Amino acid sequence: MNRRAATIQGFLALAGMIAAYFTWQREPSLDSGQSYVLDITKNELQSIRYEELDPPAVADPKDTKPAQAAAVKVRDWVELTSTKDDDGLAVWMRLAGKDGGNVALPSGHPMVQTAVPERTVRGNDGAEKMWELFAPFKATRALGKLDAEKLKALDLTTPKKRLKVTFKGVTKTFTLAPAPPGGSDPYVRDDEDGSVYVIARQILSDFQAARTNMTQRKLHGFIVQDIDKLVITAKGKTKEFKFRRFDGRPGGELLSAGTPEKSDQTAGNWHERVFALFPAEVLGKGEKPSAGEPQVVLHIDYYYRNKKTGWLDLASAPGTGAFARSEFTAGWMTLSADAQSLISEGETLFGSP
Repeated sequence: MNRRAATIQGFLALAGMIAAYFTWQREPSLDSGQSYVLDITKNELQSIRYEELDPPAVADPKDTKPAQAAAVKVRDWVELTSTKDDDGLAVWMRLAGKDGGNVALPSGHPMVQTAVPERTVRGNDGAEKMWELFAPFKATRALGKLDAEKLKALDLTTPKKRLKVTFKGVTKTFTLAPAPPGGSDPYVRDDEDGSVYVIARQILSDFQAARTNMTQRKLHGFIVQDIDKLVITAKGKTKEFKFRRFDGRPGGELLSAGTPEKSDQTAGNWHERVFALFPAEVLGKGEKPSAGEPQVVLHIDYYYRNKKTGWLDLASAPGTGAFARSEFTAGWMTLSADAQSLISEGETLFGSP
């Protein structure tokens, strides 16, 4: 290949990469009937904030003082932002704190209400899909500017829910209303120009249940088949294992470094349960359990081809149970009650001489 041909080929490859980048940044077309609420890209989008508002106070008819506009009180909110990490786009979620005892429960109800602080947690696939729904932000239908009677019928006159979308340093606010009786999709009204749109049902339903639907509960961003070695530390002692995949089915077995051809079924069964742990509660970035900083009992490092791919801490805190954190979590996660016995078992298995 001569120099000119190589130059042309290099130019074509560069052009292809640029085209692929912009294809990823923006969906190229709209489906029939769709329109843009905000025609923005993922790089331009900075944050999405959903707010639940308290209804305004009803004026006392006996009050003869001049009426004043009441300040809007935000009762609950969720805010999404994003960063880029080794795995690509990572969506983070800030969740409003909640006071303890603010919901009336029946007498004798077993649940004890506790205050929850404001939290920053990692978003799951649902949070990533939500981020994509706003870059660009599409409507299934554009209704234009409606008169006061129609706005009232759609419950868009007095805001009870709203969206704030920040992009390129600008924040746009939208009044959000559920679908009216007989409908299926919610409506938004641009508070700046008054335009009304019908949007995807998922936007309202997932934001309303964000603590459940959009909170990441996985301990790792990789699957167990992505490793070939792990090192377990307990009571200052370290044990190394090779990981060998099963043929034709998920999972694998642990091989002790001292007996590389013999499967350690006890260690393998223990680690299989550890890798499948699922948190009962996700704490926020930098948040400590009410009893204080958990004490790490076991630490696991994961490797592939001698490169560290992840880690896991298993810990206990006095009177509050078991906890875990990893390279993938925002902070500590509270584990179910039976995880404490799993931690004690691991301490005995790997902390003994």
